[in-house]
Amino acid sequence: MTIIKSACCYLSKIMLGTFTLAMYTLAAHASNKDLFTAANAAYQNNNYQLAENLYDSILKTGVSNVALHYNLGNCYFKTNQIGKSILHYEKALTFEPEDEDILHNLKLANTKIADHILTVPELKIVSWWKQFVKTFNSNGWGAFAIGFAWTALAFFALYLFTGFKTSGMVLGIIFTILSLSSFALRQKVSRCETKPNTAILITASTYVKSAPDQGSTDLFVIHEGIKVQVKDRVSDWCKIRLSDGKAGWVEKQQLGFI
Repeated sequence: MTIIKSACCYLSKIMLGTFTLAMYTLAAHASNKDLFTAANAAYQNNNYQLAENLYDSILKTGVSNVALHYNLGNCYFKTNQIGKSILHYEKALTFEPEDEDILHNLKLANTKIADHILTVPELKIVSWWKQFVKTFNSNGWGAFAIGFAWTALAFFALYLFTGFKTSGMVLGIIFTILSLSSFALRQKVSRCETKPNTAILITASTYVKSAPDQGSTDLFVIHEGIKVQVKDRVSDWCKIRLSDGKAGWVEKQQLGFI
């Protein structure tokens, strides 16, 4: 009876916790919906600063979606904050890569950038590989790794307990390689999700340094809105690389990560 009573007590706590979490989630959803409606109304009334604040307050609750980033990008564009507008258009594209409205506004915002950098053409196989890696998020690649691992075990079982020795061994090895490859991709995508490697300069301009130190040599200047690859991080500094191959260090706070 004591065990049953303890179990009932435990289940009651779980149900109460679940109910409380559900109520909190519903309340947060309703609050964000009201904020989004108010932000849209402010934008339509040309009150871009208020709309920006309202959209940003929704982002701070952990909500992130294409409409929110697109609208916020439009607010920043209207207030001539080109770096932040490009940042949020780029974030919106991570949800809807083919959206014509986002692509159009991003192209328009990019015409405002002061830097005109000659881009080194990327090999097609490199572009293909990057697109392939982005096909799934880290959870997706993790699911493939587990699925391939179980399939490999099944084929190894065939090798051990049936007459399909050769095919069982060959297929077991192939699926083991697929599982390990999927796990490696899962790790790579996970690192990009937790530490994004693409960023936008959101300050007006900055000197790119030769080392992660304010006293180091100034290498060149970049301006607001430019897109960079983040290759390394040291304390509050990021090592960046431009599309033309130039590289150096800038302070992390000057970048908005996509």
